[in-house]
Amino acid sequence: MKARVINRVVFAALLAVALPSLSMAASPSQFEKVKIRVPYSDLNIHSEAGARVLYSRVERAAEKACSVAPLRELGSARRVARSKECFDHLVEKAVRKIDSDALQKIHAG
Repeated sequence: MKARVINRVVFAALLAVALPSLSMAASPSQFEKVKIRVPYSDLNIHSEAGARVLYSRVERAAEKACSVAPLRELGSARRVARSKECFDHLVEKAVRKIDSDALQKIHAG
C-alpha cells in the first residue's frame, strides 16, 4: 500500500514537470524562417500518384529541417514537441504553397 502511494506521488511529480514543458512548445510563427526546398518538376502533381510522391518528399524535407527524432535522441519532451510543431507547420505551408487539389486531399487524409 505504501509503495502505491509513493508511486502515485512520483508519477504526479513527473507529470507536473512534463506538462509545462509540453505547453511551452514554440508557436508556428517561430518557424517562419525555416524553409524547405522540394523539387517536383518531374512529377504530375495533379495526379494521385504524383501527389503522393511529392507529399513524401515534403515530409522527408520537413523531418530533416525540423530535426524530427525520437525522445531518446532529442533528450526532452519540449524538443520533441517543438520539432513536431515545426514539422506540421512546414508540411502545411508547403501544401498550401504548391496548391494542388490532389496534394491537399492527401494531406487532409
